[in-house]
Amino acid sequence: MFIAGVTGSGKGGAVQIIALAGHLAGMAIIYADPKGSSNPDVETMAAYAATGDDAIKALRLSYAILKHRIAESARLGRKNFKATDDCPWVMTVVDETHMITDTATETGKEAVFILDKLASLGRNLGMTLLIVNQAVNAAKLGGDTAIRTNVIQGGAMIMLRTDSAQSNLVTVEGFEGIDPGAIPAAWNIEDEPLIWSDDLPINDPARTFGLGYVGSPGEPVQMMRTWVLESAAPYIRHDAIIWPQDFTSWDDRHQIADTPVNGDGDAPASSSGSDWGSGGYEPPPGGGFKAPAEPAADVAILDCLDDHAGLEMPKATILALTGLNEKTLSNTLTDLVKKGAIERVKNGVYRKNA
Repeated sequence: MFIAGVTGSGKGGAVQIIALAGHLAGMAIIYADPKGSSNPDVETMAAYAATGDDAIKALRLSYAILKHRIAESARLGRKNFKATDDCPWVMTVVDETHMITDTATETGKEAVFILDKLASLGRNLGMTLLIVNQAVNAAKLGGDTAIRTNVIQGGAMIMLRTDSAQSNLVTVEGFEGIDPGAIPAAWNIEDEPLIWSDDLPINDPARTFGLGYVGSPGEPVQMMRTWVLESAAPYIRHDAIIWPQDFTSWDDRHQIADTPVNGDGDAPASSSGSDWGSGGYEPPPGGGFKAPAEPAADVAILDCLDDHAGLEMPKATILALTGLNEKTLSNTLTDLVKKGAIERVKNGVYRKNA
């Protein structure tokens, strides 16, 4: 996913909401913010966070987890990912991405290399990438093909108030003709410009904070608005913060984060003498990296809805949790609704029938 927007557009609030959702659904968060913790609540929710000049450390750790899961997937002959409590989805959040991918910096090329791998290989291994930046400009994000193809073209896009020209750089179908620069920074109330006021109800339409557009491949682009969220702190469940237990070198995470990824993309061995990700992890029954054949698409969807019994689940969440192809998911959901196995509660939201 890519979130675009200028300061004050609601970009930070959108990141907090997405992190809080993670998708609450049991997702581990790795957080990088080269600006220096512009989202302290996201940092609190993260299993690992690195800010300022240390932001590259979060990417190194994500890359080590990715390498581990690649090795486990190959060892067990596994195709698609199914999350478990011990082997959860991992969301890498990169705020102000252009700063960390600046190739003029000491670690810029390293960051571009890692983001390339996460963008191109992560999804089938249970690793998602959330890029947050003011400009939708591949050149400023390292210019890498994988970021352009898998995130800007092939991922979900939230576009808040930003420069009008940015929509021309988005190739997700449906964003043609959208002008994010036409979203005003404030609307006039009684001839006074207003962005924020403690006297105005938080859901008053006069606020433009969080107003923008959202779309993803195969889905229509719609106008949207994130709820005004100055701080996610009251909603954070500190006892429920998830970390990837399948990554057997988690206890070495600080050493891993301190060690640059070398030119060919291989990180050196840990101090224990074993390669990162080569531990003796055996996945629990029913998920993680296991050898049995993958279930059919309808079974995967029903299992996903079973795990969240009674809850209404957006299609985007089902897509993320099952790892199915977008077209396969859409066709299978339609088929299951016709069979009466699931119910379409409203457009794009589903629930399993009793």
